[in-house]
Amino acid sequence: MNDVLITFPGRSVAKARRHLANEGAVRWLYLGTSYVRLRVLEEMLGNGFTRIDIARLHEDVAHDLKTDYVRWIDALNRKYGGDPDWWYGPVSSRNVYYTKLFQCLCYLEVLDRLADGNGGAPQLIVVESLGLARAVQRWARAKHVAAKIVSPATGQWLFMKNVAISFLQWFQSCCVMALRWISARGSMLLFGKGMSTRPLDVIVDMYAHRDSFVDDGSFKDRYFPGLLAYLDRQGAEICVHPNICKVGYSYWNIYKKIRRSSTPFIVMDDYLRPTDYLKAMLYPLRAVFKKWTVPPLRGHDLQELAREETWETLSSSGPDAVLMNRFYARLGKKGMLPKTIIRWYENQTLDKAMIAGVRSAPEASKIVGVQMFVHSANYLSLYPISSEVEARLAPDVLLETSEYQCQRAASYTHTIVCKPAAALRYAYLFEKGEAARDLVKRGMTILVVPPYGIDEGIEMLDMVRAWLRQSPENVSVKIKVHPDHVVEDYARRCGVGVKDDAVSITHMNMRDALDSASIVISSNSSAMVEAAARGVPLIIMGRQTTLNMNPLEDAESPTITQCYSADELSKAIETYRVMLERTSNEDLQKIGASLRNRYFTETNELTLRPFLDSAHAIIH
Repeated sequence: MNDVLITFPGRSVAKARRHLANEGAVRWLYLGTSYVRLRVLEEMLGNGFTRIDIARLHEDVAHDLKTDYVRWIDALNRKYGGDPDWWYGPVSSRNVYYTKLFQCLCYLEVLDRLADGNGGAPQLIVVESLGLARAVQRWARAKHVAAKIVSPATGQWLFMKNVAISFLQWFQSCCVMALRWISARGSMLLFGKGMSTRPLDVIVDMYAHRDSFVDDGSFKDRYFPGLLAYLDRQGAEICVHPNICKVGYSYWNIYKKIRRSSTPFIVMDDYLRPTDYLKAMLYPLRAVFKKWTVPPLRGHDLQELAREETWETLSSSGPDAVLMNRFYARLGKKGMLPKTIIRWYENQTLDKAMIAGVRSAPEASKIVGVQMFVHSANYLSLYPISSEVEARLAPDVLLETSEYQCQRAASYTHTIVCKPAAALRYAYLFEKGEAARDLVKRGMTILVVPPYGIDEGIEMLDMVRAWLRQSPENVSVKIKVHPDHVVEDYARRCGVGVKDDAVSITHMNMRDALDSASIVISSNSSAMVEAAARGVPLIIMGRQTTLNMNPLEDAESPTITQCYSADELSKAIETYRVMLERTSNEDLQKIGASLRNRYFTETNELTLRPFLDSAHAIIH
């Protein structure tokens, strides 16, 4: 094996390039999650440097590592779970959007397989952090390969920069906490509707966004559509606890709308005390000085990476988790916990904090965790694991969108009760669609549904643009932007013209957008499953160097294809074009119905019943 140079994005790449100038064809590897950065690196290195394509290898590695990683976390949870702060940190969370630990483990295993294969290890490796650089250096040493970190000072500067950003975010979160408290108290004094003392049967706990609160006093529920009305019809005394997110500093307007709303809300900040906010603000400072150590996994030393994670994620979710815990604990002390809490459940730190707070009460509520989404295998935090159940940090009952989803949700523990229930968010999938996919008469309409992440959206749209440059005439591309994004801002950042002959932004709802599409291209979005269930041919764009979030990875269907390049995308579109010319809409819808019934349960009085049965709500 050749010697290896390890470097970081930026000027140190140019320095490494000079080192390798006389080496001929250089094979290099990017171990990072940013597609935009990858694109810049390819331009900087230019001719003579060939990037190793690890897209499919990376996917295989993640599949093989998941179980070992979860067992490793199980052991750590049992070791440190007596400390509440452990459960609010990045390692125990397993949230791949919050911690890069599993991602880095995959990178190290990818290196192992490359070194053991015919191609051998790369001569240049570009990484995004000093911790990963040192882990790669230790890996090379174990392989008896000389590995040098180019410009280690750059890696140290990157770490210090990330820590500084983390501290600034922590300070910002402290300011937001103060603003929330002031807004809550001020709006309660001006508009009333403060602390409720009436006995409740059910608290429905869900996320709420800026557009959830309408000026006319109504509440737009995108998580449990129809559930509040159903519980009310059954005579249950209910209240909504909104986990407000992505509203910036607009808490005064949000709380003003909450006070005036006809929906019965319970506001967390009404019950918290200054000591609770202080404890939450100090959580990051407590966490960085904990003496938590992690053992090697698969022969890889992850200790430095784990410490790096703790320092760089000071304000990610720990402070909010502390507040959530204190809120429910205070409700318990006041004797105000309802018989049941129905919680939108993603097994995040917030969920664990809420459950711990509820169960600290003398008479704890029954907790129903509802997962109205389809699981992606690599999104590890969505799955409760044995150590969390043992620590009593999992719900009493899980409600899933189908029986098959129950089996998936219980992948890492068999001791949790799981039941299928009405797939509330996807009720329209059981209504007949007005398919419009007659290519001969209409031409072909490609619906592109980017995921939430801007970087992921740019990666997908780059592939689509490359296909468009060689696409046939009479093709239109419509882009449906994630509802949390401002369309114009998203279009500008992704380089998409809002008005274009070939490419345009659509404002249709998902149902109408799917019914007008010939083919859907998406990645890491619930739209993938909706398209498949609607019978629309689906192309899933795989990521180049980071984890794929594909909820349909185990689905075998002629209408589902995964692609990793523009060439593969072009071939898949042509295959589907031929299929659509030869296949009737009725046949496509039959294929969709089979997938739909696997992942979703129709919404009706019978399938809504588990929400009440699981809750033991009183019907007056």
